[in-house]
This record gives sequence, C-alpha cells and structure tokens, in this order.
Amino acid sequence: MSHLLKEINAYTQEHWLKEPADIAKMQEKNVSISKEFPIYIYCSGHIENIATLVYDFYLRAKEEKGDLETFKDIAAEEADRFSEIFGVYYSMDDLSGFLKKSAAAYREAKDFAEVRELSRILQHYLVQMSFWVDTAIRWDKVSEAFTEILHQNK
Repeated sequence: MSHLLKEINAYTQEHWLKEPADIAKMQEKNVSISKEFPIYIYCSGHIENIATLVYDFYLRAKEEKGDLETFKDIAAEEADRFSEIFGVYYSMDDLSGFLKKSAAAYREAKDFAEVRELSRILQHYLVQMSFWVDTAIRWDKVSEAFTEILHQNK
C-alpha cells in the first residue's frame, strides 16, 4: 500500500499548479455532439460525491467504527464503482486508475490505520481534482448565459 500512497502523493504534488491530462480528456468528451457541458457538471458532482465518501471513510477509520472487514468491503466497492464512472463517462484514466488501485488497497488493508491513511491521501487528491474540474468550467460565461436565459421571457 505504501507504494500507492507515494504514487498518489507524487501525482498530487506534480499537478498542484499544472493541470492534469485527465482534465483535457474530460473536456474532449462529447465535443463532437456539442454535449460537453453536462460532462463538466456531472463530473464535478461525481468528484464531490466520492471525495465526501472517502472523507467519511477517513473519519470512521479514525474512530475505528464498525467491523473492519465490512468497512473495507464498502470502501472498496465504492472506489471500484467510481473508478468505472470516471473511466467510462469522463475518460479520466488517471483518476479511474487511482480509484481502482485504491479499491484493491482497501481490500488488502490490515487495520483501520491503513484504511485511514489511504483515505486521507486519496481524499486530498480528490479535492485537488475537484479544483481542476471546477477551473475548467468557464463560470464567467456560464453566469452570463444563465442570466440571459433567466431573463429572456421577462
């Protein structure tokens, strides 16, 4: 597991100020059919969902709440499920891969401390990815368009 934690940490540090390739891949999704805006919005929501879940895993592991094996299974299932979502829906291969590897690491965790540390590192990475997805959205233009749409029938 320590190799995975180092890998996620290194990626997070490398992309602190440098946009990850996953963002460009997400931006290309559905461009050919002019339906890319929902990709941005749904991706943002999915990252918020998994980041919140992983933070909850961190807090519960910190308290050593519940049965460890059940807890590991739930964390792994969620990581696997979101891995598929980010790979298929958004073409975010790095994010999908980290979640897939994290699912395996959750299953192999020996104790709550390992679950807690994995969750801490993974959640930090997910929050950073949430930032990158958010910065990819041209909020100034979205706001202008929304205002125009909102007031066109008044």
